[in-house]
Amino acid sequence: MLLKIKNLKKKKRFVIIISNAFTLNWLSYLIRSLNIQKCKDYFTVVIVDYGNRSEMLEDIIKKCRFDVIAVSLEKVYGSANQRNLGVYLFKKFLNADYILFIDSDVVILDTDFFCKLNNLIEKQKSIIAANHILFNFDGSIQWSCAKFLGPFLIEFKDQKCSKSEFLHGALFLIKYNIVDLIIQKRKYIFPPMFYIGFDDYTLSLMLHNYNIRNFPVLNIGKVIHVGGSSISRVSEKRLYEGMKNLVIGFALTCRAKLLVGVIPEYILFSIIRSMINRKMNIFSILSSLIRGLAQGILYSVLI
Repeated sequence: MLLKIKNLKKKKRFVIIISNAFTLNWLSYLIRSLNIQKCKDYFTVVIVDYGNRSEMLEDIIKKCRFDVIAVSLEKVYGSANQRNLGVYLFKKFLNADYILFIDSDVVILDTDFFCKLNNLIEKQKSIIAANHILFNFDGSIQWSCAKFLGPFLIEFKDQKCSKSEFLHGALFLIKYNIVDLIIQKRKYIFPPMFYIGFDDYTLSLMLHNYNIRNFPVLNIGKVIHVGGSSISRVSEKRLYEGMKNLVIGFALTCRAKLLVGVIPEYILFSIIRSMINRKMNIFSILSSLIRGLAQGILYSVLI
């Protein structure tokens, strides 16, 4: 574990948890965008990385102009467990009001981002969790600000949208005391059996159980998300994991009856995206989805 922190006991407004895997290229861009923030004293960063040599990660940490804890993992645990470990390290060593989960392929262009975010929280003390609008390089809005007809199938993107029923994983904010409530009940914030996808969706359903159903959608500074919902990332592994995690997520939050409507939508959504991708045929698509459904049901029975 690598430490670059002036005062562990000093309470910050935000702790930023970054999960990273296999490449450090995009992480280095995110670090640069954090280095140029005018309100660096407002946050501490926790980086959980795997797939890279620790000395390469150490080189990046040396360039950080803010407080940071970094961990380099040898085994692949999945993004949900990376985030869980980040939360554990935060609880053990740090103190903050809010947790901000950011994927490593995000770049914050506005140097006043955290100043503005802190001012917004000061004005609206009722903020428990929030999304932020994310953009592609070409300036178009990603699905992080979408109004759904059903959870998945149709997206109406709107830069002026103010609320969302679901958090979206590349960048979202949640108040620490709510995280602590979830951990006390389940021992984790994200299901450990999740490898890729739907950890943010499941967290949203958990918050729904606390009667927290609407999350502010912030637009306080330009934020670029490189990965997004690109169809180039569609694969048998992602389809399998998505279906498995979706089933488990509904089971964990006692909302299994909603699967009757959501699963057909997810299947149709997956087929459309996969066929557009043109790298998979209908048989491999359906095989991945069916295996994921079966594994999700098995896990749900054992939970």
